[in-house]
Amino acid sequence: MDVGSGRNADGVRIEQLDLDDDLDQARLGAEIVALANTDGGQVLIGVDGAQAGRWTQTAIDTLLDPLVVPDRLDVTVTVTPVELPPGRVMVTLTVARCENPPLVLADGGPYGNHPALVRRNGRPEPA
Repeated sequence: MDVGSGRNADGVRIEQLDLDDDLDQARLGAEIVALANTDGGQVLIGVDGAQAGRWTQTAIDTLLDPLVVPDRLDVTVTVTPVELPPGRVMVTLTVARCENPPLVLADGGPYGNHPALVRRNGRPEPA
């Protein structure tokens, strides 16, 4: 599996995510925790239409529950057909700002144990 990242012509960061991969789960959790600990925001993900059913509110809540401590994260999942290549849809994860930060990752993956993350320079970084 290629888990590369890059930027498109508009400077937007592009990542490939595999929801079955532990490292990718930790990376997505890190993005969401960092947004919640900062000002909130959105994670936009282009998904093959056949895979869109995997990106449900229940699936994302189930994925995040064991990753985020304490369990007070507010993420809303929206799947929207948009002008993408044929057969693709946009999944939007809307992350509310955490009112009582910090949230931390229970298993920080590439970020170490129990890091509190914030968004800096367009990426999650330890606070």
